[in-house]
Amino acid sequence: MPTTLTLRRSPYTGPTGRSGALNIAFTIPSIILAIAALPISTIRYLFTRPKGFSLKIFLIFRLLRFLNLLVPILPPPEKRKALWEGPKTAGTLPEVKIETVKVAPAPEAWRVGYAAGPNVVKAIEMPGYIITPAGIASGPARDGEKIIMYIHGGAYVRGHPLWTAFPHRLAAETGRRVYGVQYRKTLDDATAFPGPLLDALAAWAYVTKEMGFRASQIILSGDSAGAHLSLMLVRQLQALGEALPGGLAFASPWVDFTCSFPCWNKHTLDYITITKLRKCIDSATRHYADEVKQGAFFSPVNAEAGHWRFLINTPVFVSYGGLEVFMDEDEALVAAMREDGVHVTVWKDEYGVHDTPIFDCVIPTKSKAFTHFKDGVLDLLRIEAADAEVVPASPKTSESSSVLVEAEANREGEVDDHDDDHTEVGFDVDVEDKEA
Repeated sequence: MPTTLTLRRSPYTGPTGRSGALNIAFTIPSIILAIAALPISTIRYLFTRPKGFSLKIFLIFRLLRFLNLLVPILPPPEKRKALWEGPKTAGTLPEVKIETVKVAPAPEAWRVGYAAGPNVVKAIEMPGYIITPAGIASGPARDGEKIIMYIHGGAYVRGHPLWTAFPHRLAAETGRRVYGVQYRKTLDDATAFPGPLLDALAAWAYVTKEMGFRASQIILSGDSAGAHLSLMLVRQLQALGEALPGGLAFASPWVDFTCSFPCWNKHTLDYITITKLRKCIDSATRHYADEVKQGAFFSPVNAEAGHWRFLINTPVFVSYGGLEVFMDEDEALVAAMREDGVHVTVWKDEYGVHDTPIFDCVIPTKSKAFTHFKDGVLDLLRIEAADAEVVPASPKTSESSSVLVEAEANREGEVDDHDDDHTEVGFDVDVEDKEA
């Protein structure tokens, strides 16, 4: 029997989003200390000369790593204004048109299984961002048109679809529209899971029902936490009997909420730290029992053999860094998918850390990480895929086909004041570089 997503029965007292004033109080001294440590980092660089790193990039990553270590709290919960207004985008922007759209709450019929959580987490209206390259028409899907649906990273505590030039360049250099998915950051009771999944389902409904794209015309792309949420989305779609995307494209997918792979001890040049990431995980999963983090929903790399058979008609492209903390789990995910018959193409940035294709859009990398990722997406766009029927899970792994029936198990015994059982993720910035 598959493990159900058992809801927490005791009050949550772990990490949560803190006030802006408290964050400032911690962050300013931390920045001063981190900057003060840069001369030491410079000396380290001159003596070690890590392959693939320029001094500039090395110091940026050391600064980010120090901040992750020194700032012990999570950022404040997002305000509505932050959700709806685009930030100042980092990176050089190509010529594109950006349209903000209102996305209705996820369809009620889809709020089942893993998308059915405690009463405090509601399906809500969210913004979406349509990025249109020059020369491409806006409006409903045209005959034969394909679209890239992009879910950004940020450890479920930070980020915005437009916070880097990545989706802008993806649109401009593929000649396809990009739909940037906005989802709630899991920093309080109302926004923790299944909140982001509800928002991703709402975005999928908008692209397919409002814009009129067939599933096979959609390339679902995500980096880091965005790749994690993408895998949750396709799993839920499979359980609902809905058609799946025409392809999946992931950069540095985050697929292990247990943080148990050896790279955490080996790849110390990466800017992500395990202590901060665990706080992000605890905040995101606050409504569930602790053991849920180990299951295939939150840790897809732990899925049983046969789990990925439902993707045998969906080609996958994965990029990751050879020096990033997620390398082991990404390679394990690729191996498991291939073992189940999924067609997976990989680009490994040999001297890259986390999320190099995104960082390349802010400070260019010699490995041309964005170009490699874009080429992987273009390969998926060239595939003429039909809306395939959902492939049932093998008897050996009933977990992937049990999403719908788990809703009742998850909510069994739940009362309306479940949210009273709770008191109330982390600096997963999308950056990197290699050979500089």
